[in-house]
Amino acid sequence: DDYVLTADGAGAAAWEAAGGGGASAIGELSDATTVATDNLGLGTGAGDSLSGADSNTLVGIDAGTAIVAGDGNTALGYKALESATGLKYCTAIGNKAGDSFNSAWSATLIGNYAGADSTSAGLIALGNYALKNSASYGAIGIGENAGQYTQGNYTLAIGDNALKGPS
Repeated sequence: DDYVLTADGAGAAAWEAAGGGGASAIGELSDATTVATDNLGLGTGAGDSLSGADSNTLVGIDAGTAIVAGDGNTALGYKALESATGLKYCTAIGNKAGDSFNSAWSATLIGNYAGADSTSAGLIALGNYALKNSASYGAIGIGENAGQYTQGNYTLAIGDNALKGPS
């Protein structure tokens, strides 16, 4: 018990006593956040603004870094939900998924930039850039660029570039 297998530069292996040390809890990691109630942030800057927020899981560099008081959010990916504020119960998975997604609740955003820069609640975006820059309450976009720049409520865009509006 408490031994590790090591090797020297010549390739000779030996069992040595484990050195110990290191973090014994997530909060002891230099790039982890565990503030307020039941929050977890892993990655430099992940969840570093949380104060009155509960039950958030933020994994990735700068994931959810602007969230202060939103509850029940999940961000997984580089800068997922990075500049997002006023969120509740949102899930963003992908590079910059949900970045600058503001004042919304109950959204599922999966794909690079999915739902980024959008302002409406109840979105389901599956695909790279799906529902990016959307102001469509209750919209569903499935496919690359599906529903990007849409403005009407309850829109359904399925397929690459489906209902993609003008920028």
